Amino acid sequence: RRVHDLSRPLVGGGALGRALRGLIRVRSNGHGMRGIGVLGETWGLVTRNWRTLVAFELCYRLLLVSVMVPVLGLGLRATMWALGYSYLTLENVVGFLTQPLTLAIGAALVLVAATFTMVDVSAVLYVLDLSRQDVSARLGATLRFAAQNSLRVWRPEGVGLVLVVLLLMPLLGAGMACGVLTTLRVPDFIMAYVSVSPAYTALHAVVVALLWLLMMRWTYTLHYFTLEGCPFGEAHRKSRALSRGNLARDVLWTLVVQGVFALAYDALLIVSTTAALGVSSVLATHPILRWLATSGVWMAALGSLVVASALVTPVSYGVVSALYYRHRAERGETCRHVTPSRPIIDPRRQGAVTFARAAAVSFVLVVCLAFGLLVSTGALNPEIEYLRTCEVTAHRGASADYPENTMAAFRAAREMGADWVELDVQQTADGVLVVSHDANFKRTTGVDRNVWEMSAAEVAGLDAGSSFSREFAGEHVPTLAEVAAYARLSGLRLNIEIKPTGHETDIERAVIDVVRREGIASRCVVTSQSYACLVRVKEIDPTIQTVYVMSLAYGDITSLTAADHFSVEATSATRSLVRRVHNAGGQVLAWTVNSEDSIRRMVDRNVDNIVTDDVALARRCVQESRYSDLLREFLKLLG
Repeated sequence: RRVHDLSRPLVGGGALGRALRGLIRVRSNGHGMRGIGVLGETWGLVTRNWRTLVAFELCYRLLLVSVMVPVLGLGLRATMWALGYSYLTLENVVGFLTQPLTLAIGAALVLVAATFTMVDVSAVLYVLDLSRQDVSARLGATLRFAAQNSLRVWRPEGVGLVLVVLLLMPLLGAGMACGVLTTLRVPDFIMAYVSVSPAYTALHAVVVALLWLLMMRWTYTLHYFTLEGCPFGEAHRKSRALSRGNLARDVLWTLVVQGVFALAYDALLIVSTTAALGVSSVLATHPILRWLATSGVWMAALGSLVVASALVTPVSYGVVSALYYRHRAERGETCRHVTPSRPIIDPRRQGAVTFARAAAVSFVLVVCLAFGLLVSTGALNPEIEYLRTCEVTAHRGASADYPENTMAAFRAAREMGADWVELDVQQTADGVLVVSHDANFKRTTGVDRNVWEMSAAEVAGLDAGSSFSREFAGEHVPTLAEVAAYARLSGLRLNIEIKPTGHETDIERAVIDVVRREGIASRCVVTSQSYACLVRVKEIDPTIQTVYVMSLAYGDITSLTAADHFSVEATSATRSLVRRVHNAGGQVLAWTVNSEDSIRRMVDRNVDNIVTDDVALARRCVQESRYSDLLREFLKLLG
């Protein structure tokens, strides 16, 4: 039995180093890694060849950004072009997705994404297995093994592995933090709906938990497929057998190790920031020396954070590998070793070969980086952009602190500094326009009746405040005319969203009549999620500014000429979409954006208007975006 001190590469020598190595020392025998626990075993697997892992992950992520993501986008745009779709919205996306060509190209793109992801999986598992053998991994051999193994996905023996890759990898959490699949996000409006409904929140938690338990039974499939060379079916059966009786413990260990790594990463970020601010403070009276010292600290911190971020994926796979080797050792099984590739090179040509390799790698990296930057910045398709001021729209009024769509919420929004107020319009049985988001009053007033079943007098008697807070008892459901009159007197601008239910009568003309009568046509926009509704508005009065409200927006939405501007769900508000709309002379409103991170993200993407429930937060973020600097951001992080 040999003892391999795999902790030496990171903790170094000295008394402290010896103490740390004593805590995390990993032993190797004929059956696998052994140590004080899974955490120590994971440490040993990752740190033995950490340089190779970091180098591979950085190359992989560069290729991911510069090649894979643009390829997926190009495939989608090509499919839309072939089928005659210039844009995608919630109203036409179902028809697009059910087209045979879409299904075929979608399946091909999924297979390509799975193959690309398998490159990452194969490389990391290969290096970790060499670490288990106490063998140094070489980057070239790692790339060759990963490329060869990933192509097995396309063979009959790899059928079914795509499902494991696409479902298991996101569930590893941190392990796919920079992977292909995280470029696809669940839209914020869906997650917001889930979060406000206890039933859907519980269902979401149950689904995630079940997926965890299901996929953890399959988690060793990749090891058997990659390291043992088993076909998918056999690898799947062996994975289920190996996880039997260990499922709960495996899930716990996976979460614990990832949690420890996340805490260590945050600690590194805080220490780096504190060190930079400390050096800056000590050398405040020596500007040149201060600049040199702080620059050095920042560069060292940046390098450390880059290395740590590159180890995210290896750490996630490392804990699974540690469990894999441990369970097989407990069952008395001998693991098959991968064989490192060591090509023989004539010593006389070693220098030339080394130079040629370095030049080739440098050329590829430069080309990939340049291509990625050109694609991501839109330089390949020059567009016009200019400085804009981001405005704030109070979604249903200041609805975070006041009952939505009430005069109290509208007055508060104006006091908080909102530039616009968004409100929803429904039509009563006698044709009066009232302000309500829901067609049924149950949620906001406790009365289970539909708006089209009630007269304006009956609606006026409803209490729209008590369900929010007793403080607002007696708040009534306002009419559009009442809000328009307030806007005329206060100077507040209105975003009037028409909510067609199929029971209204000429609601577009009724809205325009109110707008004209109150004289606020220049200070309002008429919006709707129904494009046909906007078409009718333009037919009645072409001078009225219209906004198309979209849960999904992709492609050339500017061809929707009945819309002057576009209000898109925040997930769809990409930089390219914003540029395209701006170049067509339109504006982009992003909804519903309530967190500080998402608000700042929308401001960075140069949207024209933030639609939010939290007016105060949005106003503060927009104001800070005009004068914030890096030092202030780090001070906020520490505070």
